[in-house]
Amino acid sequence: MKKEKNNNGNSLIEKKLPTNKEQHYKSSFFKEADIPARMGKTIYLRAEYHERIQRILRIIGKDKVSLFSYVDNVLEEHFKNYENEIRMLYDRNNSIF
Repeated sequence: MKKEKNNNGNSLIEKKLPTNKEQHYKSSFFKEADIPARMGKTIYLRAEYHERIQRILRIIGKDKVSLFSYVDNVLEEHFKNYENEIRMLYDRNNSIF
């Protein structure tokens, strides 16, 4: 726990220090993508998800990361975590015979 103080030095609130999971989340998803958005493709999101992501980017990301970069980072992590499963399912469903 970290105690935050006001200008008078009085303790205001106690804040939890970031966990390793929180640090991993921020370092994985709140970084600019390796390619510019104009090099990508247009996709559609549910309005609910778009609004939620925009709030996340505004509050947690301090408006420093684009929607494109966040979604690109989420997909990159997804493909990295599930690469083997995706390959097995793809091969199973893409048989020659």
